[in-house]
Amino acid sequence: MKLSLLLILMAGTAFPQAKPQDVIGWGKIKWGMTITEARSVYPSATGDGTRERLTLEPIQVGELLLNVSVSGRTGSDRIARVELSSMDGSFRRFDRLKVLLMQKYGPPIDESTRLEDANTTVTTLIWTFPSASILLTLRQGRVIELEYLVTDDEALGLL
Repeated sequence: MKLSLLLILMAGTAFPQAKPQDVIGWGKIKWGMTITEARSVYPSATGDGTRERLTLEPIQVGELLLNVSVSGRTGSDRIARVELSSMDGSFRRFDRLKVLLMQKYGPPIDESTRLEDANTTVTTLIWTFPSASILLTLRQGRVIELEYLVTDDEALGLL
């Protein structure tokens, strides 16, 4: 029995999960979907008074509660961005989210830390795909932002 369990655990590490070749959206949101279509797949979503932005229910990732919003580019109701954010971030929670993203998408292509102003350190990790980029940002060890962004205009015409 112990040997069987050990073999199962070893098989899981011997055959890592395939990393996605592209990111065509987030959750039930797909690039090019309209705000109206997003409302139909997330009925509890609320708008902020514009046709270009929609707020979804917050999601829990481990100990971190993330606010979620989707938006189009200025003047468009086609979704081109999904933003997840928390004002209750920490270095530990940022690192946990980083590990989860690396497990799903592989290593980031870039990681940088810069001084935004005299008192604000910003760390950003970037993943890129043919249709989208993912940015994970930690501001001064407090604010965590995770953005899924369309990088290919043709991806907006998927539907």
